[in-house]
Amino acid sequence: MICRYFFAGYNLFMKTAWRNAGLTLLCCSIFLFAFTFYKVRDTAVVSFTTVSGRSGTVIVGLPRQVFIGDTVRLNAKVKVNSSSSEPMNLELAARLEAGFEELAPAGRVTLHLRSGSEVGLIWKLRTGEEAVYPATLWIWVTSDAADELLLAREFTLQSRGFMGLAVRPVRISAGFLAASGLLVVGYGQTLRCRLKQY
Repeated sequence: MICRYFFAGYNLFMKTAWRNAGLTLLCCSIFLFAFTFYKVRDTAVVSFTTVSGRSGTVIVGLPRQVFIGDTVRLNAKVKVNSSSSEPMNLELAARLEAGFEELAPAGRVTLHLRSGSEVGLIWKLRTGEEAVYPATLWIWVTSDAADELLLAREFTLQSRGFMGLAVRPVRISAGFLAASGLLVVGYGQTLRCRLKQY
């Protein structure tokens, strides 16, 4: 009788222990993935009117902070309102000045801009150390007459580690935790089926 109760208690413990251990590992991996991939982004909408009478909007979206070694994007959408007095085809020039370890495209970028349409600009950047990086985004519209400045926006980007570590090893560890959690849960289910047979 005592052996039967002991064996039943042992079976119950083994069933729940492996399952709980596996679920704990899975929860830890999900937390690490969610925390390291989630990025808070700020969006700024700037209306402009140039000396020549051109008007429109610039929408800039950038992350508030980045992890060391992580590649992020800075987006800018520019729309110049149409006007019969303007030439139909304009050129949009932009440049991102910053001290990031990696920045693409670097230097001045020029795109064709049809009046009344919207053009999107994307920069990919990566930081290499824990610091506050100052940067300036310049956007011009160019025509046969002259270059006109649409936007000159200064901002700072905070680069930091995850608990003092680079983010890539943390994500790799989270992947191992997820795989280990699935294996432990699977082993617990197999053990449960075996115990039912006895």
